[in-house]
Amino acid sequence: MRWKMNFRRASFGLALATVLTATAFVQAGAEPLRILIPAFKGEPVISRVISMTVYFNMIKALSGPNTAERGIWILYGEEDMQHASHKSAEAAASWPSVSADIAIWGKTTRVGKGFVVEPFITLSSISQKRRVRPDKLKAVFSTAEGRYDLSIASPVRFFDLEPFAVSADITERYGDYADGIAIYDSETATTPKAHTRDVVHFLEIRRNAARIRDSHNREGWIHLPELSRDNLTIVSFGHGMIQFLRGDWKDAIASFTDVNKFTDLPNALRIDTNLYLGISRYNLGQSGLADFRRAMALNAYDRNAARFLLLGYLLDYRRSHNSALLKSFDETMKRTRILFAKDNRWFQNLQQVARELRLGGTDNQ
Repeated sequence: MRWKMNFRRASFGLALATVLTATAFVQAGAEPLRILIPAFKGEPVISRVISMTVYFNMIKALSGPNTAERGIWILYGEEDMQHASHKSAEAAASWPSVSADIAIWGKTTRVGKGFVVEPFITLSSISQKRRVRPDKLKAVFSTAEGRYDLSIASPVRFFDLEPFAVSADITERYGDYADGIAIYDSETATTPKAHTRDVVHFLEIRRNAARIRDSHNREGWIHLPELSRDNLTIVSFGHGMIQFLRGDWKDAIASFTDVNKFTDLPNALRIDTNLYLGISRYNLGQSGLADFRRAMALNAYDRNAARFLLLGYLLDYRRSHNSALLKSFDETMKRTRILFAKDNRWFQNLQQVARELRLGGTDNQ
């Protein structure tokens, strides 16, 4: 697999942008995912090191054995956003020169002899306009009454992730990237042979290093340092979101399964994690009903979880014709009816499809 990374100036004020794109993105039907990682808010040098290290950790999302050749662009900015907020992240991602689907951003605060990093993820409005929408759970039913498209995607677009601490010597351990990215003779070498701000072709991506060739035809390795020795939600959830939005379902399931292992995960983030797990399984031809049930069990009044659970029952019944699924559907319908407006068209169509399924009057799309 070959990738390339291109440093360039962006017109909206990011002094340095990094583009990582698969050579296969020009294939018919391909639609590269675009990710923005602006400099984190905070002390300039530390914030640059943190955001670059986050950038390198996100590249690792492409090192899995199931990574597909769908293309990805990762843009990195040396300048931080106007404000450390979801609104500013949305604005930065929406500039024509960027047009990013997802922004991974944050802020750093000095605490004692180290720093606390608060990371966030924003899904931009651009991600909702993609021609290919891997984030949607697709469900189309044809009945005697007509064709019903019950496909849904999660409306959640902002994720507040777990803060983490870094020591003050992070610039000594990783460098400050002032001269660009260091190129080494091997993945374990400690002394760089060159630095680059130029186009880089990724020849191989591993967990801790990547083999590259730059536009001057120099080959070597760049290091992909860890953010922390501890497992972090920014890494597991960030990987999961990138893999999910690319349609790398097996890798997404592995990453979101890791996220679920965090014992202190906020309830809202655990709900989203289980919903993404369920959608990924359905896209692999499996059932994600158990994941949707776990999401609903975390908050009985979460309308988003209710939508996926109700649709999951119908999808599973269409495949298995297990009457117990329709019974569970009816019970869930009664409990969650209060969450939907009386004139909610999606909910009305869901009820109609359920009636047709009982009569055996739907096809098996």
